[in-house]
Amino acid sequence: MKILHMISSLDPKGGGPARSITGLCRGLSGSSVDVTLFVPSGTHVMQNPSGVEFRSGNGGRTWQADRDIRRVLDEVQPDIVHLHCIWMPFNHIAVRCLRNQKVPYIIAPRGMLEPWALNAKKWKKRLAMWLYQRRDLKNAVALHATAESEAEQFRKLGFKQPIIISPNGVDLPETMPERTMREDGKRTILFLSRIHPKKGLLELVEAWRLLRPRSGRNDECKNGDQNGTGRISSRTNELLDWHVEYAGPDYGGHLHAVQKKIKELGVESDFTYLGDLSDQEKWSVYRRADVFVLPTFSENFGIVVAEALAAGVPVITTKGAPWQ
Repeated sequence: MKILHMISSLDPKGGGPARSITGLCRGLSGSSVDVTLFVPSGTHVMQNPSGVEFRSGNGGRTWQADRDIRRVLDEVQPDIVHLHCIWMPFNHIAVRCLRNQKVPYIIAPRGMLEPWALNAKKWKKRLAMWLYQRRDLKNAVALHATAESEAEQFRKLGFKQPIIISPNGVDLPETMPERTMREDGKRTILFLSRIHPKKGLLELVEAWRLLRPRSGRNDECKNGDQNGTGRISSRTNELLDWHVEYAGPDYGGHLHAVQKKIKELGVESDFTYLGDLSDQEKWSVYRRADVFVLPTFSENFGIVVAEALAAGVPVITTKGAPWQ
């Protein structure tokens, strides 16, 4: 069987899909399936193809994408095409080519039909849904959801074709790093995801300020708490022994908003930004954490939750993520 996967970009800054989709392709290639992964531009390529045939287009405008998609369809002759994500012009061009050549296709919206996502730039999305997106989704032979909650959302939106519920996998390191601690001896809360308004990092900062004492030093807190009780609660003392580490690629300048809020609330000493970590670096950071926090508004899966659990780190997340 020949399966062609298509996605508009493998840029790691786009979040989980760049990792989960390449992992899915590698997994399929290990099951005696001919797998090809196609992206319209070669700016970001697939690392460690491991049996997957990776192809890229020449980038450029709509006419170039149309030409590249038709070329790869003629060369691969797939039995079915698995399209990832929606809304982008590339995805609609791909569907148009597939319908013209009568090639069946599956669409994985990757969280882009969740209520939070639909409310972001909602008028543009309502127009796109009316013009082409609903038709593109409706004509798919199946939709791919990564959790029951995402499948339920498909039905609420009126899509009636079969739904494949298949969670994302996690690429584990060959050897899990040893457990470590911070040099200052403090316990670590870790946030690792895109620095994006949807992920709730700004809300985490605000929540931390509500929980911690006015000063971050024990000697300045001994005279009493802000409630006038003359003492500091055990909960407050315990918070002084924790530090928040956050990491991930900046999205649309949201990192600046987060760091500005941290400074405004006077909690700079409690937060450290680790940067945009590589796949190798992140496992050592997971293994240093005592708890992982993802205060997200919406996830179709939340691959960082699976990674944290795989690293043996307990997780706190919201009902916006499909984890029970």
